Amino acid sequence: MAPSITPQDWQLLAPMIDALLDAPAGRRAPLLDELSAGDPARRAELERLLAECERPDPLLDRLAAEAFAEILDDDGIPVPDTLASRYRIVRELGRGGMAVVYLARDLRHERDVAVKVVRPEVAALLGRERFLREIAIAAGSTTRTSSRCTTRVSPTGCSTTSCPSSRVCRCGSG
Repeated sequence: MAPSITPQDWQLLAPMIDALLDAPAGRRAPLLDELSAGDPARRAELERLLAECERPDPLLDRLAAEAFAEILDDDGIPVPDTLASRYRIVRELGRGGMAVVYLARDLRHERDVAVKVVRPEVAALLGRERFLREIAIAAGSTTRTSSRCTTRVSPTGCSTTSCPSSRVCRCGSG
């Protein structure tokens, strides 16, 4: 196992590694000599870090769309019953590895809202507290009631009793 690098060491080594990675392969040996300044321990550390940076990583060496195709190619996340009774889904606004965001119509207040539905497996993995923090942050954000930038967080819905799986934000003003 490689020794851990202190933040101070990394501050010194990071620009050297960047220079080595930017250098053509034929220029690296002389650059290693120059950067290590005759210190065999520093040279060994630079060589180790350089090799580590150039090691293939199966997850990072392919496009995200390929790596996460199974997640991104699904037909959406089912809207929990607690939301389906109050909101009519109009269309999907966006999606990512964690959630799908829908444009929906709030049937009770007759207004458009954005509904974020978190994937159940992500909600279970990250836990309830993670999503409650996100909701608290969104609820505390600045609002401008005279524009379409108003955000108000409504109660969350749950697909299970252990974790909120969605967040509803008001779209538009009024």
